[in-house]
Amino acid sequence: MHRDGTPRIPDRVRRLLGEFPGPVFLAAHADAGWRAEWGASSTNGHPSEAHVSYLSETGAFVLSVRTVLPEPVPPPTIRTVVTLSSALLEVRRAAARPGGPNKRNLHPHTKGESRSQFESAARDEAAAPELRRVIRIDETEVAGLRKDFPDCSIAEFPWTGDIRILCAGDTAVIDRLQLRSSPGIPVDEFG
Repeated sequence: MHRDGTPRIPDRVRRLLGEFPGPVFLAAHADAGWRAEWGASSTNGHPSEAHVSYLSETGAFVLSVRTVLPEPVPPPTIRTVVTLSSALLEVRRAAARPGGPNKRNLHPHTKGESRSQFESAARDEAAAPELRRVIRIDETEVAGLRKDFPDCSIAEFPWTGDIRILCAGDTAVIDRLQLRSSPGIPVDEFG
């Protein structure tokens, strides 16, 4: 923990973020009081996605922006799969987790509970209508899709090189969201 109360980036995540080929995407304008927590996933030891989760002053989940790299060729046997359904599940789990999305101590999930939660998110995602959404990224308008749910909204945008950007959070936040890219992870900005 930093002196200002923001969490440190764990060494494993810092390494993955440092190896991330970029660009990464983040909110162009974070509200006052928001704090950011970085995370990353890997496939066969190589970065596959980087994300920043924004939390309110009270630690409540507000927004997640994921930069997802294209799948390597040939695809690995075991990999991290990031979909609209998994983003929806992340938002729901984060909303139920005091202290933010990266605090894993809320309550343990059995495989059955975890599967049930994912299947519920997948059903909800499949049933939600797809809406067109245009977002501004680095002053460029990019068309993507959006799905609204009673508890949040999720949007997905394509970027060059088959990179995908998934944004998930409160509907009002997604409504006004603009993104910016960074050639690397701006960890100095966020810890």
